[in-house]
Amino acid sequence: MSFENINACFVVDDDLIKGYVLVWGGPHRYGVHLWSDFHLLLMHVPTNEATVIEVYGGACLSDVTNYLTSKGVKNVYITNHIDMAVTASNFKEYPHEGVIRLHSNRGNHVQQFMRLKNVQGRPISSARAVELLSQWRYYGLFTGNELVSIACTYLKMPEVWVIGDVFTHPNHRGRGYR
Repeated sequence: MSFENINACFVVDDDLIKGYVLVWGGPHRYGVHLWSDFHLLLMHVPTNEATVIEVYGGACLSDVTNYLTSKGVKNVYITNHIDMAVTASNFKEYPHEGVIRLHSNRGNHVQQFMRLKNVQGRPISSARAVELLSQWRYYGLFTGNELVSIACTYLKMPEVWVIGDVFTHPNHRGRGYR
């Protein structure tokens, strides 16, 4: 990910970060993180593009939905998700024999990754697959020779890595793969 696609604004008081909004342009939509006392920063949230917004720190979701509604956004969907944060020093790989890091220089990884992205509804070229596997840390779960589940770090900051693009092939769901 290049930094020209990322914007961050902070609320700072007495040299402490009290809140922030982090916006990045992904390949299909914007991603936005709102944390704690972000209310003064809502004007930085895109309202005319497809956007996924994640709210952290006990903030009030109704403030976000009211703001979006006031800007004419018609389709606001709120869902629950599990958030996980780790650092490089305490990251532990999932202890399953089929889970490995995917590499761009392994042809079967690239081909299997492209196949699973197609099932996900996000087909990509081999060049884009190589680019994603080179830039981001993707892990995959193989059952036999078939890649059936993926996840990656799509935003890496010095102390926080955000995990996303989690997808399991529909034929392999309900088996505890994550």
